[in-house]
Amino acid sequence: MRDEFFWMYQQYKYSYYYYQSYGIRSGRADTVITIFLLLSSIGVIGSWWIWQQLPYLWGGLLGVAQVLSAIQSFLPFNKRKASSQYICSDLVFLINEIEKDWHLIYIGQVSEQKIALLIQKHQDSYTKIEQKYSTATLFPPSKKHKKWASQKLKEFMEVTYPIEQEVS
Repeated sequence: MRDEFFWMYQQYKYSYYYYQSYGIRSGRADTVITIFLLLSSIGVIGSWWIWQQLPYLWGGLLGVAQVLSAIQSFLPFNKRKASSQYICSDLVFLINEIEKDWHLIYIGQVSEQKIALLIQKHQDSYTKIEQKYSTATLFPPSKKHKKWASQKLKEFMEVTYPIEQEVS
């Protein structure tokens, strides 16, 4: 049961990094669009003021920028950004609980039966977190996010649980 518990711990840590990756990239997309809309609006107003020609063109471009600004909060990356922040926040607490339990398991203070109960408890908590904040369409599978999460997990494991090697 120890191995199963540790595997679960790694899976949830991986999930944390996966959602964190979505949050980071969604935040970047939000920032890029916000800056683009800001510069577009300023540029259109400035051009309209300087040239004072083609008022319908400048007015139309300004209108498009305003419409994009209005619908920006409904774009999927904004929902991903907010949802990933909530998921990661809850996952931190869950992972901290798992780490506390793991340390007791590692030193042999927890029976096999108790480990099985802990696994079920943490699985239930994880399921509730995902059901509360996530849907399959909100976080579609992404090789980019999987790769980033795998790399972060590998780095975490190498630092936190280094494998001692014999020196010849």
